[in-house]
Amino acid sequence: MPAQATFDGQVIARWQETENTEQASYQVPHISVDDGHQAWTFAGSWPYDQVTLGDHVRITVNPRSRALVALTVTGPGRGIS
Repeated sequence: MPAQATFDGQVIARWQETENTEQASYQVPHISVDDGHQAWTFAGSWPYDQVTLGDHVRITVNPRSRALVALTVTGPGRGIS
């Protein structure tokens, strides 16, 4: 398996989930990107703040861990039907 994989996709969802610890409650942002074969989900404010729903993106991931390495918006989306 390669150390990195790059693909183009479209942002199909953005949402926030509440995480609770003993000390606090906080929101964790998520995005989901469809590459035409499967959906990839990434958590964190960095990818969430970079995209809007429907954006076309180029993603680089570590396929072993499914960790996001790089994200570039390649074009604005026209929304999701």
